[in-house]
Amino acid sequence: MEPIINSIITPPLTPQKTANPPPGAFPVPDRQGPYGICTVHALAKAILSGFWRGKFYHGVPVDLNQEAVIAVLLNEFKDLSPRHPTDFDQKNYLFQDVDKTAWKTVIRVQKTDIRVELFPWNLNIFEYLITYWDDAQQFHCVLMDRYDLQSKSFVCINSQGSHLPYLSVPVSAVVDMYRVLCQASPQGALGQTSSQSASSLPVVRGPPPPPTLDALPRDGAGFRAVSCPLPSLGVPGRVPRTFGLGT
Repeated sequence: MEPIINSIITPPLTPQKTANPPPGAFPVPDRQGPYGICTVHALAKAILSGFWRGKFYHGVPVDLNQEAVIAVLLNEFKDLSPRHPTDFDQKNYLFQDVDKTAWKTVIRVQKTDIRVELFPWNLNIFEYLITYWDDAQQFHCVLMDRYDLQSKSFVCINSQGSHLPYLSVPVSAVVDMYRVLCQASPQGALGQTSSQSASSLPVVRGPPPPPTLDALPRDGAGFRAVSCPLPSLGVPGRVPRTFGLGT
């Protein structure tokens, strides 16, 4: 079966123009400042999106604060060094939602194969990060919002302030793709876990083996043979010495 990716299967996170938009915790573009911490910002958006979409706790939307999640992730390593998304795999955190419920959360981040990942059943469970080399030849990490079938590219939410808050990354330009899952459980009084535990949630067991070339789609959508303009030689957010720090 070929991947069928469009905005119907993957509702866009980009804000819609309404007179009075309802409150909610969809991730928004932000600004990472003069630091190579794009992975932290992208992962925070993935956590926010997955919780709000109900992916991480039995279909129940959970409203987190984006800046608060970023602060928690930054304090994991207590520095501003660039990080691979998998550096946060199996890390444990405590997040508090807007209703003051605390959520004990285990983050799973795994590199996956772009050719076998983009199917509806995966998109209903995981959030996705991608890495690529941007126009300034900086290795960058962003949250995948949705796949645009016409342009054969990923629409992503950026962390470079007013510069390209939403950007399109062609499939052929993607270096790596990562899937993100949180195993979450609400905490009761005195830190006791509620009756619904994280053990009932799906567990990431690694991506399935890539199919043979003959089994790959041949519709020209870029999934037959994913090529990258530059090799993955760095950590997302690491800026080559010949370029200045981006904001």
